[in-house]
Amino acid sequence: MKFENEKLDKQTLDRLAEHGVFISSNALPLNKEKALVLLGEAMLDKFIKDFVGLWKNELFANCLLKDYEASAEEVHEWVHGGDPQPDCALCSKHCKEVL
Repeated sequence: MKFENEKLDKQTLDRLAEHGVFISSNALPLNKEKALVLLGEAMLDKFIKDFVGLWKNELFANCLLKDYEASAEEVHEWVHGGDPQPDCALCSKHCKEVL
């Protein structure tokens, strides 16, 4: 990788701090490559939070997935007609309380 052997510099630490990431003195040693990965994660996390906030609060405040999703009981009924299927991956994920 391009920055694998480069030492962590103050500029990268400052960029992390601008995104609310402060590296612990107890953390494993960081090189510039790892720090940039962390910076990318912080930037993506902020984007997702901002986007989700815009989506839920402004664009589609009255049209959220959670308001339309089927309950675990409905999913179980549709998939198995009400019969318990303990080995079914869908049941282990969605129908735990039904079984």
